Amino acid sequence: MVELQGFAAEAAPEARPALTANAQTLARHLREEVLPAMRTMLSPPARTSNALNLSETPFLTYHAAYQYFLGRFGLAHYGELTTRPEEVMGAATLRGLLQRADTQRVRCLIGEQESTLMQRVASATGAKIRLLNPEQLPKRSEVDALDWIQNDYDRLLYQTAKTFAGCL
Repeated sequence: MVELQGFAAEAAPEARPALTANAQTLARHLREEVLPAMRTMLSPPARTSNALNLSETPFLTYHAAYQYFLGRFGLAHYGELTTRPEEVMGAATLRGLLQRADTQRVRCLIGEQESTLMQRVASATGAKIRLLNPEQLPKRSEVDALDWIQNDYDRLLYQTAKTFAGCL
């Protein structure tokens, strides 16, 4: 059962039944349609080994914002370049990150915008840079055939899953 709280429920008590019904419909849609479709998109293909015989991790993200998404779908990741994007990474931290790249292959570095740091790390690790801009949703024509996509939030989730799935 979805418990409705917050400003809308308090400001318009007469709308509470409609708001509760909408919240329950959305929760059911996410649980029964969106999450299973995304799990299918994000199921990793079988891999034997890479040419360098290094262990592989599909993702390195620019910051920690995607940790909940990755955790929800059980996706392993190498970590984040920064926990505080407004701060510059120190030389010792960068050196440690690059040294680990000698024993661990990272397929993709995912962030919202390219930076010198991302380019340097991608070059050193062999990772491809994948940009994920939440403000640029896929065109509706790209997702028309997917019956689980019903709104812009679904399109955002699809775009995020598609970006990460491309690195599996």
